[in-house]
Amino acid sequence: MVKPWRTLQTDQLLETDILTVQKSHRKSPASGVTGEFITINAPDWVNVIAVTASRDVLLIRQYRHGTDNITLEIPGGIIDRDESPEKAAARELLEETGYAGDSPVRLGVTDVNPAIQTNQCYTFLIQNAEQIEEPNLGKYEEIEMQSTPVAEIPELISRRIITHSLVITAFYWYNQRRPTPDP
Repeated sequence: MVKPWRTLQTDQLLETDILTVQKSHRKSPASGVTGEFITINAPDWVNVIAVTASRDVLLIRQYRHGTDNITLEIPGGIIDRDESPEKAAARELLEETGYAGDSPVRLGVTDVNPAIQTNQCYTFLIQNAEQIEEPNLGKYEEIEMQSTPVAEIPELISRRIITHSLVITAFYWYNQRRPTPDP
């Protein structure tokens, strides 16, 4: 039976505003083998599938430093300290798009990358989204919003126009649990 490895020592290698990196020396309870393992500790995130009354989903284009590319995604971001995932979902949608809608409905939770990361990503659906104000972007955010019929999302994924794994996972959750079928 697989069991958790025992942590013998942990050292912090890096601390930034949004994450820490640590190296842990661990021992296998089964074989006794030891090794050093790197983990990235980051806050949990939210992703929001915001659907308008006309059945369009709100998408955003933004530059991503990791891939050095512009991506097509859904609104989302870090859950602030002492903030519920539901509140973060509504806040991120409003900040990035200026839209608000019905109360957020949790569709699913995903481990971001359990091999090296400790955080999770919560996916929410906000229906009847409508623009109520201008976006309020952060210092490093440069976002262009577009509205796309929900029915076109699978094609955008299969053509690799949407490539972000957590966004693709969000649409998996949406297709598993959406409250009403698309036309």
